Amino acid sequence: MARTTIACASCRRQKIKCIHEGLPPCRSCSKKGRIEPGQCVLTSPILSQPSRCPPPSTSQRTNLPSVSGDSHAAVGTGTTPLRQRANAQRHASDSNDVLFQPDGTELIRACLVFKRKFPELRFLHLPTISKSLRNLQSLKSLESPALQTFFLSIMAVHAVLGKDKARLPTADQFATAVRDRMTVLTPPSLVTVQTLLVLSMYEWGVGNRQQAWLISGMAIRIMQSLQSMTASTEHPPEDLNVHNRTLWSCFIMDRLIFSGMPQPYALSCISLRTSWPSSEEDFVFGLPPVSSRHATAGRSLLEHMPGNMANSYNVLVRGFDIWARILQWVISGGRFLPDMSLPANCPWNPTSPWASLYQELQAWRSLLEERMLFPKVSVESHAALEQAEPFAYVNLVYYIRCVNTYILARRFI
Repeated sequence: MARTTIACASCRRQKIKCIHEGLPPCRSCSKKGRIEPGQCVLTSPILSQPSRCPPPSTSQRTNLPSVSGDSHAAVGTGTTPLRQRANAQRHASDSNDVLFQPDGTELIRACLVFKRKFPELRFLHLPTISKSLRNLQSLKSLESPALQTFFLSIMAVHAVLGKDKARLPTADQFATAVRDRMTVLTPPSLVTVQTLLVLSMYEWGVGNRQQAWLISGMAIRIMQSLQSMTASTEHPPEDLNVHNRTLWSCFIMDRLIFSGMPQPYALSCISLRTSWPSSEEDFVFGLPPVSSRHATAGRSLLEHMPGNMANSYNVLVRGFDIWARILQWVISGGRFLPDMSLPANCPWNPTSPWASLYQELQAWRSLLEERMLFPKVSVESHAALEQAEPFAYVNLVYYIRCVNTYILARRFI
């Protein structure tokens, strides 16, 4: 069998020679400052596929040249390949141990950052998480493999944001561990869905759009299989709220990853039979979800929408649906659809498709209270209350949709 030199993952990806002394870091990683434990991991040699040729005959074997024991020595290390493989496996094991070192305090801090930085995924019930992780010695102490995988996904996103970058493993190492542990996400559960949503957000953020779409689709299908929970009254209100917000997180991720691309939605807005997301205060204190049901045929999407910061997630959910429908109309052809040049379908006609979408967008905006409107209110004001992200997100979604609709209108001129 052919044998290749032991190398780290970074050098393998760049297809360059990995120069080292048998222990990490290698020369390339040292130059890049990747000297922390777990950042440069030497892996065992990659063995080629066994040859399908028949073994040589006895006469051929007798003519083979003898091989001295010195030829098996590793270059520059004086160790055998067997020992090198053992060392590489030990370093890989050490790297995995580093991933599970964060304690309860560190995990709680990562959850706080995640909740603040990602308004799309507001399913973390921080009082419950803080209570369960307060005295945790390390992530490895958690008994549930599914929960371990969930917090690994949170740490992956946390590492992307650059928090504790010098001390923690890289985001890719955390994400790789989550992918490798996908088998522990069965049987399906709410934690499974949440892990897949966080991993999907990670893949989306690092540019793996196709992978993000596939993973979010898995989360949505599992969530649909868990829908029977909403009809049960045996669960405490905080569990029902978490279930409700996880479902709406699936809805938002479905629209976010769509982003005007040709793939179909996995969740239909009308097909959802669940309450609107509760306010942030009700969610934290575990009050029952609001009784008003989601919009069905014949009901307005904006009916009874509370337009304040306490209900920013509710506002964002409804806004994302309008935004996605505008994008869907754009990619389906927009101005170039059949009969769109007729006077009845021109933007200045109040019953045209363009005018209907624009009117719904403005109606959504008009329901927001003045404190949620930019530039009337500055981002700094909400940043002082740690509400900058949802405030900016709601206004960003609105102005992007305005740009889309104005560009569409120009095509009719």
